Amino acid sequence: MIGTDGSVWIWGKGTNLGGTDKTTAPVRVMQANGAAFDAGRVGDAAGTFSGGQTGPLSNVTVDVGATVSTLHRGKTGRVYVAALAGSTVLFLGPNGWAPYTGGAFPAYLSGALPRTVPVRIASGLNFSGLEGVQLVVGYGVGDDATAAAEMVRAGRYQVVHTLN
Repeated sequence: MIGTDGSVWIWGKGTNLGGTDKTTAPVRVMQANGAAFDAGRVGDAAGTFSGGQTGPLSNVTVDVGATVSTLHRGKTGRVYVAALAGSTVLFLGPNGWAPYTGGAFPAYLSGALPRTVPVRIASGLNFSGLEGVQLVVGYGVGDDATAAAEMVRAGRYQVVHTLN
């Protein structure tokens, strides 16, 4: 097992690990020079993100989503859905799409992070003229601006689809 600090531990009977008793106990793995073996700190899991479309832009269905890392499920956080259209950034929030004009990122979902967050952007709509718009999904752990900053720091966001 690798500890969160990078320490490596094994379990086994004491007699099989060079000891004299037959108890089963964790033993830290050591290097030949006597120093503790360090596997490196376990990194933050990134989660996974997806997106796609079916149909032409004149009658399109678009879905995006996030699968939250097991390390973050149940923790307080925010899920963000954005659209990049040239120099304009829009966020999908509780009241629909809104241009980003500064300040805190509007969240699509706030609260305990679930296992998955599927988002249907459109179903049978006419998105003609929106070719090239990029859809971005990400999530961060924490409240308000803390979650957005944590998402950016951890690189936990991704362009998941470009409308075509």
